[in-house]
Amino acid sequence: MKGLIFLAVSVLIFLFLSGVCLAHKITTFAYVDENGMINTETYFSGGAKAKGAKVMVYDNSTGKLLLQGKTDNKGRFNFKPPALTDLRIVVEAELGHRAVAFVKKNDFERFFNQKAETKAKPALASSVGISEKEFSQILDKKIKPLYDMMLKMEESLSKPSLTEIIGGIGYIFGVFGIVAMILARRKS
Repeated sequence: MKGLIFLAVSVLIFLFLSGVCLAHKITTFAYVDENGMINTETYFSGGAKAKGAKVMVYDNSTGKLLLQGKTDNKGRFNFKPPALTDLRIVVEAELGHRAVAFVKKNDFERFFNQKAETKAKPALASSVGISEKEFSQILDKKIKPLYDMMLKMEESLSKPSLTEIIGGIGYIFGVFGIVAMILARRKS
């Protein structure tokens, strides 16, 4: 009987610890802004920002490390693309949490030749009669709320739902029942 109790407790502890690791998932979101900078935001499933997480940027085709850094207090890391190639961004937080995001070179390649383009063609902002700074501010006012809403939706979708929590508890009891049944059959 002591063996059954020890086994049951061991299985429950293992399942609990496995569930804790999976419930604290990390997500990173990467995008290119209007200045050609790549911005990342990293957070845990509960919505907490991944502060001080290690960020590594790789050439996605060769696997070569191009640059690295750490997220700030808001879980953000911003950088100018180091090369004109598809990028793989790997973020590693405490306790082995890891997230990966990809940015295609098509998303930022126009910024590598930006000076030549502005001399050759008039900017859209000047063609409508406002300065580039004003145009950028208007875009920020209109796009930033949409971006924030999209980020909050992604955060809420990464949290476990009540159905998933109840299902997990049912899974634990099911495994415990199977182990108890196997041990009971061995005794008889």
